[in-house]
Amino acid sequence: MKHRFTLIELLIVIAIIAILASMLLPVLGQAREAARKTACGANQKQVGLALQHYQGDFDAYIPAYWTSGYQPSEWWFWQMSMLNYIPELQEGKPGIMTCATNAMSAPRPELLVTTYCRVGNGWYWWPGEWRSTDGFCKISRLPHPSRQILLMEGSFLEGGTGAPRDGASINSWGLKHSGQGAFAHKGTMNCLYADGHVASHSFGEFDEYDERMNHPDSH
Repeated sequence: MKHRFTLIELLIVIAIIAILASMLLPVLGQAREAARKTACGANQKQVGLALQHYQGDFDAYIPAYWTSGYQPSEWWFWQMSMLNYIPELQEGKPGIMTCATNAMSAPRPELLVTTYCRVGNGWYWWPGEWRSTDGFCKISRLPHPSRQILLMEGSFLEGGTGAPRDGASINSWGLKHSGQGAFAHKGTMNCLYADGHVASHSFGEFDEYDERMNHPDSH
């Protein structure tokens, strides 16, 4: 005679499944976010290689982040795409210039082109070793390319455009209050350095640096 489950037994099985699901879902979520962060870093690494190829063709110059009247586009990422240094960019379609995590916060996804933000000048990441890259800049002008950030993850806190605001500063106040940085990868963001390497930073790293700069006697 076949055994038939009683209502109590079925409820127990359902409860066990629910408990296991509640334990597994956070783990799966963390795994998905870890994969998105890795893919984001890989995108930035490819952009870094593309910039190096650009430098090889244009006398070691880094492209300006924006140039009025410049062809084929005034914006650096469109220039890189139209000149075939990076794959074709299309509004509303994820590509090499978008991070899947930060794309979720874009106010107008149909216009989204990039979630990355060029870093220009204004403040220092290491004292006395920063040079503006807002305009066309030779890589040889940077004393320490491995210490200067060119690209970081941008925030959409200021407006409904298809790209985050380009950053002129990486000081902690700007990152926290002016929409210049997005720490969406569990409190960290990926950054591309001028020498082509990519590193992940937390807000605390920028904040601690500012504290040392502004209050050197207390350290």
